[in-house]
Amino acid sequence: MEKKEQFKYYSTQRPVDIGTYPKSPENPLIGLTNYDSRIPVEGGAFRAWGELTYGKPLTEKEAADYELRPARQNLDVRRLERQEAFRIHKETLKPHDGYLYKMEANPCTDGIENRFFLQAYESIGNGRAIPRDVLYVGTPEKCRELLGRLTDGTLTQGQVKELFKKEMEPRPIAEQLKQAEKLAGENRAQPAPKKDAPDKGDR
Repeated sequence: MEKKEQFKYYSTQRPVDIGTYPKSPENPLIGLTNYDSRIPVEGGAFRAWGELTYGKPLTEKEAADYELRPARQNLDVRRLERQEAFRIHKETLKPHDGYLYKMEANPCTDGIENRFFLQAYESIGNGRAIPRDVLYVGTPEKCRELLGRLTDGTLTQGQVKELFKKEMEPRPIAEQLKQAEKLAGENRAQPAPKKDAPDKGDR
């Protein structure tokens, strides 16, 4: 009998309990495991409190709403990685200014914000290349955009590095204080309405 494909997801922020995972009649939960503590999973790529198993893949929204992360062994994840690797290979066949640029999965990711990185490779001929600087770490969409601009020459390595550096800089203290004051003003409790005092004439 053919084994049915299963799709595993990790609960990254809390132990698995009522209300902490998607429930759907079309895709019911078929298994769950809570760990004794929050432990490293996926080769130490991130930590999780437990895991859930479904018969079909969750949607991106379902996984995001409950802060679940798919296992790399999931069929849909493997297929996406193969497609991405093939697309990137096609885009990096021709060196630009002696360099190739590749978008790689980040093994140390802890969220969508740093799931991939861009790396420069120096072409040395005969189809060989030497790994050089990591230029940018970010979301799949942003890395894809920057990879395209590096490949077509509209951005240089230095410009991409500078962009990443700027994104990683903490906001100026004055800007943070201004934002905090704004939030405090919005959240400040309004004065309680005065209670109607009894009319002395009614006593």
